[in-house]
Amino acid sequence: MGESMEVRKLIHDTVINVCREQGVNVVEIILFGSRAKGTSREGSDWDILLVTENQVKWRKRVHLTGEIRKRLAKKGLAMDILVVSKEELERLRDSKEYIYYYAIREGIPV
Repeated sequence: MGESMEVRKLIHDTVINVCREQGVNVVEIILFGSRAKGTSREGSDWDILLVTENQVKWRKRVHLTGEIRKRLAKKGLAMDILVVSKEELERLRDSKEYIYYYAIREGIPV
């Protein structure tokens, strides 16, 4: 558990720093998937849902997630990052067709 908490703090701090550098306001960071459920295996990636204050355009989103992935890869962490605005998340949160539904219900705040 201690290692997991340390890794979650590293993820949190890295995401916040990169978003701040790129002028993106973070509302929430949610860890979901096998790492959140405790069913991960060696080599499992870390899945996060990054909820932003405003919609982030596609090109900026690619740059943002790429920079987060690059920095965390240097620490040995493979990341899968979804970015969604709080408005879009609110609209889609109850739709089981979207992964947001499961991330919100099964995920844990980072």
